[in-house]
Amino acid sequence: MNLKDTREFTGDPETRRFEENEPLSAIPRTVNDQLPPPPSRLCVSASPVIRNAGRQNGFTLFEVLALLLLVSVGMLSVLGLFVHANRLASRLEGTMTGMSTAMSLAYGSRPYFRDAQLAAQTGFTAPPSLSASPYAFTCQGYVNGFYVTRQETSDAADILASSAGAVTARSVRVDVDVYEAMGGSKVASFATRLVRVKP
Repeated sequence: MNLKDTREFTGDPETRRFEENEPLSAIPRTVNDQLPPPPSRLCVSASPVIRNAGRQNGFTLFEVLALLLLVSVGMLSVLGLFVHANRLASRLEGTMTGMSTAMSLAYGSRPYFRDAQLAAQTGFTAPPSLSASPYAFTCQGYVNGFYVTRQETSDAADILASSAGAVTARSVRVDVDVYEAMGGSKVASFATRLVRVKP
């Protein structure tokens, strides 16, 4: 409420007199009193402000395609790793079986078979009897699904003992190679020296 401009001070400067038609609640009692500030006008919108009104909830086609691409790349990587691990495990198993086959044939020239007819078809025969001359003995055939070659050699200097002109003990070198198949890649190889004694 606006006060009228016709104000005059009388008596005590701390008091004021206004016109009679002005309400008492609007009359400040001292000079230091201030009129109450006008009420602030708040701007209230009738409807809430909608941001990004043109964008709907969800994913765009580009985002879905990018996600599918990432998932497919990850699945292909896992599949390739699985195939490589399976191939490596099979190769390792073949190497271990080939090495055990080579070691068993190095110490025994003839593989053990329960069936005598099957043993005769392997191609492995007994080494020659001990003599004073050097020799080289080779046998080959399929054992445990591998193609195996066994070579036994002995030189004249390898004679260890003789009695009455006959050799009773000599050192021999044995080399065993195991292949995947005839003419295939080598799986394992084993070499050692043995002492043959005349029975």
